Amino acid sequence: MRIDTYQKLIEVLTLQVANLPTYQAAIGATNQELQDVTDALDLLIYLRDYADLMDANKQTVFQIKQAVFNGDKEEPIAAFPVFPPAAPPHTPTADLLGDAQARHRRWKSAAGYTEEIGIALGIEENSQPIAPESVKPNIQVSSMFIRFPCPIAATQECGTFTKCEKAQASSAKLPLAKANPPK
Repeated sequence: MRIDTYQKLIEVLTLQVANLPTYQAAIGATNQELQDVTDALDLLIYLRDYADLMDANKQTVFQIKQAVFNGDKEEPIAAFPVFPPAAPPHTPTADLLGDAQARHRRWKSAAGYTEEIGIALGIEENSQPIAPESVKPNIQVSSMFIRFPCPIAATQECGTFTKCEKAQASSAKLPLAKANPPK
């Protein structure tokens, strides 16, 4: 599984905290690795939630700043938010993503590793192959011309416009009918 966001790493580590004890022997995971996964998850969740709180508090301070600058004299100014001191559950270390990827490579090389285990631990995705003939594109196009509302409008030489009443196509070709712009 590609871990390309902070939230995705949290999701993978959550699966590992829940399922690693079941597969620990099969993939040769150590007790320290299980503790490292748990600690990393705790830290990531704490930092996400703390950052969200700080962002909300920042928004409140900006609202106070704006009200002080040019707010309505009849409206009360909000109270300042409480900024709690940071208290992470563990000492933060850099590159928890890199640590997780290194563990995944080691676990995948274990003799007892299977695709089922990889899916349970969030290392691999449970993907079903998609038949190309079953995929139908859904294209929606709208006019960028506010003055001439129509589904599709395009300029041509001499300033005439084309208009498509209904566009349905399985390729990029769209049927166009000539139309004159309203005066």
